[in-house]
Amino acid sequence: MPSGAGDDLAQTLVGRWDGQVGKHKRGAAGVQDRILVIRSVTQQEGKWTLAAAYGTKGRGLSPVVDASVEKAGGEIALKFKVPEGADGQMHPMELTLFKDGKHLIGAIYVFAGARGGNTREAKFEKAEAAQ
Repeated sequence: MPSGAGDDLAQTLVGRWDGQVGKHKRGAAGVQDRILVIRSVTQQEGKWTLAAAYGTKGRGLSPVVDASVEKAGGEIALKFKVPEGADGQMHPMELTLFKDGKHLIGAIYVFAGARGGNTREAKFEKAEAAQ
């Protein structure tokens, strides 16, 4: 990786991302507003990680866990677990950075106990760069 490429990656990702996650409740359609705040992107021993928080607008943010940044085939994928739903459990989310560098698009897999689970679309747009 060229010198400075990590700085470019951090500059692109760090900041506030406003977005929406699809709802999936019996008969409910639509989306729920969410916020993703990426605080830092670092590389250690050849692996990229990020520190971030996720939550509902107006309700506060919780840290994401098991966060990684994967670069392959010209794409950048963010993988982490987030609290979603009333149960407070951590659910896996994967987002891909769109080529414009201003959109993250992907999905969250929400477990539903013995009933299995469901995949919900997730979309975020860069709202504020790092200060």
